[in-house]
Amino acid sequence: MTDINFLKRVSRELVDSGQPIAAGFMAARIAGEVPPDLTAEQLELARTMFMHGAQHLWGTIFGFLDDGTEPTESDERRMTIVAHELQAWYNQHAKRLGMSQQHAAGGNA
Repeated sequence: MTDINFLKRVSRELVDSGQPIAAGFMAARIAGEVPPDLTAEQLELARTMFMHGAQHLWGTIFGFLDDGTEPTESDERRMTIVAHELQAWYNQHAKRLGMSQQHAAGGNA
């Protein structure tokens, strides 16, 4: 059985120590997206896939941004596309997660 209070405390500690993506994985565990009865190997695989997705998104964003310091119309359009894809995924899963669909892709999903 997973100790939710422990996971919440660890999640806060991860953010405070500069590991917000690891905290996101912990939040997924708290939300029940990661089954609590996984073996250590399965849990590490789930964490690896989560981090891979975060790394992919990071690389994708920085790969498509136009040169310069100010956002361009193309940058904004591309970021909107990313936000819409994430929001659509979240909306599909929000009901199952028991969460409000008010969480935007860039918010506290």
